Formats: sequence, C-alpha cells, structure tokens
Amino acid sequence: MKTLQAYCPNCDDEVKAFLKPKKDELLIRGERIEFDSSVLECSGCHQIIADSRSEELNLQGAYDEYRKGHGLLLPVEIKNIRKRIGLSLREFSRLLNFGEQTIARYESGSIQDSLHDNTIRLASTPEGVQRLFIQNKKNLSNRTKKKVAEYLEKDLRSSLGYQTYLVPSFFDAAAQKPTKRNGYRALDEERVQALVGILASKCHDFYVTKLQKALFFCDFLCFERLGKSLTGLEYVHGTYGPMIDRRDVLILELEDNGVIERREHDCGEIIVAKKSFLNGMPKDKEEYFTDDEQAIILEVIQFVNSFPTASQLSDYSHELNCWKITAPGKVMSYELGEDSFKEVDHAVKTRMNQIR
Repeated sequence: MKTLQAYCPNCDDEVKAFLKPKKDELLIRGERIEFDSSVLECSGCHQIIADSRSEELNLQGAYDEYRKGHGLLLPVEIKNIRKRIGLSLREFSRLLNFGEQTIARYESGSIQDSLHDNTIRLASTPEGVQRLFIQNKKNLSNRTKKKVAEYLEKDLRSSLGYQTYLVPSFFDAAAQKPTKRNGYRALDEERVQALVGILASKCHDFYVTKLQKALFFCDFLCFERLGKSLTGLEYVHGTYGPMIDRRDVLILELEDNGVIERREHDCGEIIVAKKSFLNGMPKDKEEYFTDDEQAIILEVIQFVNSFPTASQLSDYSHELNCWKITAPGKVMSYELGEDSFKEVDHAVKTRMNQIR
C-alpha cells in the first residue's frame, strides 16, 4: 500500500500515512460520477488525515472518470498532442484559436467542453494540423509558423512552407480496393454521406461516439448478412470501442458538404442532420441502398436508440471479439473466421430481445 509523510493532528506529529482505497462519488456538471478514491490513514492511531495531496488526486480521478464517460481527452493526452507538434502552451492555444491560458488549464486538470475537445483532437493528426494552420495562421508568430511547417514536413514528407494548401480529402486518402479491411467494398463517398444523414436524423442524442458505433454496426451487420459492408469504411480498435481513423477529418467534410452540423446539447456536442435529411432518406438518395440494406439501417437505429447513453453503447461494443482480438490502433477485419461468425448479428439481436 502506498504511503506518504503527513502531519497527524491526533498524534501531533509527522507520521507515515497509508493511502487507503475506497469508492466515492462526486457531482460533476450535474452528473453523479462514481470513481476510485483514497484517504490518508495514520499508521499509528489509524485516524483519517485531511491532506490536500490526496484530495487533489481524488478530484482528478473523478474528472478522469467523467472524461472517459464522455469521450473527452485526458490531460496527459492533450499534453502529448501539443508536445508532438513541438509547441509551447501559448503557441498551441493560438494554433487552436483558444485563449492563451486555455490549454494550460486543460493540461493542469480542468475539464474541457466538447467543442474544445474536438478542436484539440483535430490537432492529433497531420491533416488536422494542416486545417488548423490554414484557419488560424494569422494568430501565429513567424517562429510558430516555422515549427508547424517543420512538423508537417516531417510527418507528411512534403515541403509545405507557409503556403495555403488543400487538406487531402478523407475519401481521396482512403484505399479504393475492396478488401477484408473495408468489407469488400471500395469506400463510397455518397453512401457514407447518405448513411450519416439518415442516422443523424433518427438517432437520439447523437454524440460523435454514437455516430462511430452506429456506422460500425451498420457496416459489420450488412457484411455479415449480405456479404459486403454498407459504406466501405474501415474501423480501428479504439480505447472506447470501434472507431473511424481520421474521424475528425470525415466530420469536417460532412459539415462542409452540408450533410450534418454540430450543436451543443446538455454537457456535450451532438451531430444533427441538415434539413434535407430530417424526414429520413432523401428521395435522390434511395438509389444508394437496396431494400435489404435499408432494413438493416432501420434495425441499427432501433438498436442504437435502445442505449440511454453513448458510454453504454461503447461498453456493449467492447464485448465483440472483432474488437478484442485487434491490437489498439490497428484496423479491424470484417472477416475473422468461425470464432466470430455473425457475432455482430448475434449482438444486435440479443440486445433487442433483452429490451422487448
């Protein structure tokens, strides 16, 4: 058991104190969060000692549980993103178009809102840094511009300098050959746009986490039943379940193309369909999906809506063998053999039977 030196008022002396684990809960932004905490106990008299160090650790533990439940970056992850680009706290804030002390607060433990979290996540990829550089370079000093350009040169292997350039399209950068990585369908931009629009119009509280899981279940369920994925999207093993690689770039392109928009909702940000998708599938999009495919989409919408929160949907996806056996960050294969035969189909049916 970990120990700390602390002053015990009961013993009136500096003593060795044990960090004793316990379960605790804290109200954060209107939500009751359960977390693992600890208290200091005097090794001599066994009295609990009030200590700012353990209280700070407990507070950060509660904050981290909140972040995990809402899919927010941890302070160390934010710091690692900034360090990877090679920027100071002030430089990174300016690249993101935040206030100068904002990143310092987030790295020190303050909880970021979902809008800021999405912007920081954008900086986790070279493509995202490109977009931020284009949008906010007026905020940057020449020294910071040079640092960003050097980072992009190194990671993208191109001489970008300070010129304005186009961000490679999510769809142009994807593999176009049908393989087991994309469910034997070359990535289809129009199908992705139509599917996202339909899901965003029909799924409740459609946070980014739900978007990724809904797309995953649509694609893998379609593959298991019809022999091909619905869209050709690839999914990787993320900490909180299957996720789309470069998802931030995809979301930005879907926004630019008028498919979706993002809105603040409660303590986060949800994906909302644009007007043309509000009543379901637009007439000019029906040709993209067969009757069988449309039936699968509607089934997945009911499945996704059966989960009260995005975190519960993520937890459910953790039970899938295709996620478990894939190494973190690696692409999940649609084709895993007999051990995983129709496991997504089984998972969806089991869930729907449970709530009937």
